[in-house]
Amino acid sequence: MGEVHFVKLSHEWRMTFPERFSNNLIRPFKEVLSELPTRNRPFRGVLAVDLSRTTYIDMYALGMLLLLKERAEKVVLRASHPDVLAVFDYAHFDEIFEIERTDAVNPAV
Repeated sequence: MGEVHFVKLSHEWRMTFPERFSNNLIRPFKEVLSELPTRNRPFRGVLAVDLSRTTYIDMYALGMLLLLKERAEKVVLRASHPDVLAVFDYAHFDEIFEIERTDAVNPAV
């Protein structure tokens, strides 16, 4: 089981997910979500979702990502694995989020 890491940087807030992003992360995701502003007063900066180490993503994870859209003015999904990018493409997430295709795996935060 992996963890969800959350860090507030000067230029962005960043969430980092493990190799497998699925329903097993609902509890840690909700803990991080509780640290974010509410949808009535969303974060005015960039919330970067680092999925550079993620190789598997399921429908539960897509639902969790959609919840982030209510909490931040701009959500950027950063991913590199072809399977993850294919899921985003199939779900038309490019119409909802900015998606950055990364080349390298980022170290864990």
